[in-house]
Amino acid sequence: KTCGIIGLETMPEAPYNIGMYLKMGFILTPPTLLLAKSGLVPAKKTFNLAEASPEEVSEISRKLLNGIDYGSEAENALKFGWGKPFSINKNGFCVLSVHNNAREPFLRVNAMGLTVSRKEDFVSGLRCLENYALKNKAVRVVVSINSMHQGALKLLLENGYKVKKCSVRMVKKGQYGKFQAVDMSRWAM
Repeated sequence: KTCGIIGLETMPEAPYNIGMYLKMGFILTPPTLLLAKSGLVPAKKTFNLAEASPEEVSEISRKLLNGIDYGSEAENALKFGWGKPFSINKNGFCVLSVHNNAREPFLRVNAMGLTVSRKEDFVSGLRCLENYALKNKAVRVVVSINSMHQGALKLLLENGYKVKKCSVRMVKKGQYGKFQAVDMSRWAM
């Protein structure tokens, strides 16, 4: 397989990493934000969420995100028990995992591509994730989004999501952006 983009994320509290990567030829992109929402309530009108194969996730992600392929993430999620891949209304994808920590179970959106041609569609996609979280007894949803997606970021904030962390995304090969969808992922572990 060909690789369209090579990149990484690093934490801004480790500025020596950023300097090292800049010297290696990486280019800064807008920061990526980690957001969370608690106080979930069931929603009636949402998109359909259906289990998907890694191949389906690969096909959808490459189409929506101009060469970014989340098929291997979906494959690893299944292989290592990190979560399950889904298609969202046949036009988007996500890889979801439910985690239990000492305080409360939460839904982690490991990767998601979702179109935002209409605000209602994006919000419907969020609501289907929140319903999935409630179905799996999770009390909050955690998502990542690159701040280049200002419209989607604004919708997340308007719908009860709050910023928890920030990381710096850098690209060595390819160009990150100009997608048909919003890339909601975190490249750092």
